[in-house]
Amino acid sequence: MTTCYLKTSHPEFYTNRTLDSDYEMKIFAENHIQVSGQTVIYLKVACKMTSGNSSIPFMIIPDESLYNTPVRFSGSPMYINQKDYYSVTLYLTNISPYTYTIAYGKPIAKITLLNNKFNLVTEPL
Repeated sequence: MTTCYLKTSHPEFYTNRTLDSDYEMKIFAENHIQVSGQTVIYLKVACKMTSGNSSIPFMIIPDESLYNTPVRFSGSPMYINQKDYYSVTLYLTNISPYTYTIAYGKPIAKITLLNNKFNLVTEPL
């Protein structure tokens, strides 16, 4: 598990690791601000193909029990090709812990966010 602390300035990459031979994922915080006393986190997750020719859906999915949490996504499920990073941004407006599953054909990682940090779990799910 990787614990990363969110910054309040410019976007900064926190992880850039190859999860297997076919794709690479980056996670970074775009911003972390207070709005009317409430924490708002802009967290971007990006993924791209590093080998192979197939296109696989890439999704970030709130855990089933958390579907009614105040979260929006700037985008929809994506298909990844070798040339580009495709990304989804999470807009979090609550400081309670939230867990998301990153799926790339199959679940590949989980992100748990709490206050000003997030944990990235990439062990087998």
